[in-house]
Amino acid sequence: MYQPDQTFFLKSPGDLLEMLRWQLGQLKQTTGQTPRASAYCMIQCAQTAWALCDWVWAAMDDAQRLALRPSLPSLNVSAFRDWLRERSAALNYCRYLTDAFKHKRVERKPDPLIESIDIGFELDGQPFRFWVITDSSNQIVRLDHAIEEALQFWTYFLNVRSLDGPSNRARGVLESGPVTGEVAPKRHDAS
Repeated sequence: MYQPDQTFFLKSPGDLLEMLRWQLGQLKQTTGQTPRASAYCMIQCAQTAWALCDWVWAAMDDAQRLALRPSLPSLNVSAFRDWLRERSAALNYCRYLTDAFKHKRVERKPDPLIESIDIGFELDGQPFRFWVITDSSNQIVRLDHAIEEALQFWTYFLNVRSLDGPSNRARGVLESGPVTGEVAPKRHDAS
């Protein structure tokens, strides 16, 4: 059956990864501006990072999915998303922000202790603002740092599984940028 192109020029998880890298650059430009500008960029970044779950699942072949079978209760995208959330606190924060934006609240697996807060102060005489999220362990995490961590997570995940997309590899997109090498991303810890 004919399937029309409905994703504009985005063709692979690697394309979404490059979009996330670009959005993160936009977010960094809003740091210190109005809370609204930072919030808009933060939401866009979180949505892209979380959307990668579906794109990666769709891009994986049967062998790649079966390799995950010992870790997943069932072979479906929902179980894959849960598995990713458990492995990356950053992706869990992205999921939270995305669901809260889309539905006005988080209804699936809510954590009443997670909240987003706008922090504003002066730095070198200039107003400086950024968003943080507090979680169930009372850890304060800068959302821009969590999004950078999500970018690192996905870069590693896609590279290891060769899912970064030939179009991006040919353009050299994944070889440039903030993440290089094959270093596994770290989970947030309390320190």
